[in-house]
Amino acid sequence: MNKKEKQRYEQIDLPFYKSEIAPILPDEVLDFHAHVWVRASWKIVPWQEDARGAKYMTTTVNYRIQDLLDDGRIIFMIGK
Repeated sequence: MNKKEKQRYEQIDLPFYKSEIAPILPDEVLDFHAHVWVRASWKIVPWQEDARGAKYMTTTVNYRIQDLLDDGRIIFMIGK
């Protein structure tokens, strides 16, 4: 974080968070999210480059939005 970013964080972002956001947040916040990708967008093939996390983060060459929606239907039994 550079000096300008740090100053904004301390003078604007953090006070706003403390006064407006923190008071309405529950004690615990769970983060559920997913990533989609296509091979054509990769600069490197993670498991070929031995990239950090490549062996468990990427299980297929393409995982498109439709794949995510299909998996969601299966997981949540939507349309069954």
